[in-house]
Amino acid sequence: MRKMYWAMSVIAAFLMLIISGCGSNVSNTGEEISVALSAENNDPDDKYLNYLQECIAEVIVQSTGCSSAYSDIEMAEDGTIAKVEIHSGEYAFSDTEKDSIVQYIEKLDANQNVEVIFDNEAQELSSNDDSLKNTWYETRYYPIYMGGPEWGKHGMEETFDVNNPPLDLLFSMPSDELAALLFESPYLTQMLDYFREDGHIDYSTMFGFLELHSDIFYELLRREDGIMAILEHYQNSGIDIQWFEDENYDSLDKKWLAEVFGSQFIRSYSVIFTKEETDLAKQIISEKNNVYLNTEKANQEYFNVSDIEYHDGNRAGDVRVMYMTQDQISERENSFKIT
Repeated sequence: MRKMYWAMSVIAAFLMLIISGCGSNVSNTGEEISVALSAENNDPDDKYLNYLQECIAEVIVQSTGCSSAYSDIEMAEDGTIAKVEIHSGEYAFSDTEKDSIVQYIEKLDANQNVEVIFDNEAQELSSNDDSLKNTWYETRYYPIYMGGPEWGKHGMEETFDVNNPPLDLLFSMPSDELAALLFESPYLTQMLDYFREDGHIDYSTMFGFLELHSDIFYELLRREDGIMAILEHYQNSGIDIQWFEDENYDSLDKKWLAEVFGSQFIRSYSVIFTKEETDLAKQIISEKNNVYLNTEKANQEYFNVSDIEYHDGNRAGDVRVMYMTQDQISERENSFKIT
């Protein structure tokens, strides 16, 4: 049983981040600008340019994490933006990021003819992506991770590619090793950033993103023992009440995010579990609730997964995804061939 393909694609989610920035309400920019221009002892033209630069910088930070980017703006005689040159140092914007930033600038100025130029030193890094990806053979770990030396130096698409193991290595890695890597995914930090209209976290966006972009997750969903490996890793996480009560407890800790991921994986994917997987999931819920229900720090919203029901006909060995269309599955399968 597969849920309907969720409406928000990764690109749409990316655009939402951009539009929610400094220009989140484009129709109000005139009012905001008039407020900005009212400051005393400032040249109005300079003030307006500063405002535009701050908006663009804020949107870049929110959507890409690049905080070093800045823009030079050239105005036309009619007062509209003629050209924007964005300097990003060692950060290389992906094509998707560039398109989204350009769309934001056009909306900001209500001008479809703005010339946007991306100037950075990082384009040369693309030639090193293969060597960076090949570090998987030595480290068997993500080359780009938060706090690591490569973090923030690559565009979104390059990061996705480099953080997927070479296929020959991926196919040779045992499922328990892949499951351990999944629970340390650099992308889990984004898991709590998407919300439904009712205000609750929308975990389906994260899982849909991983199905499309994480070869590790997709490979586990293809394997006969992949889901069992995910469940067993979650079961053996070692989180107990004392961990929650520790004075160094941090709700954004990697172990905490892994707990949230494990519980929501059961909630989102239990409809495709086999009988054996369903039985294990129920056992895990019982064990985890002995911890989660006995500490106030474990937000119960994350762990309300008691309604687990086995569906006849589920079997291991199929490609068991929840958020991909058949065309996307076919494309994914074609990319999973060593040439």
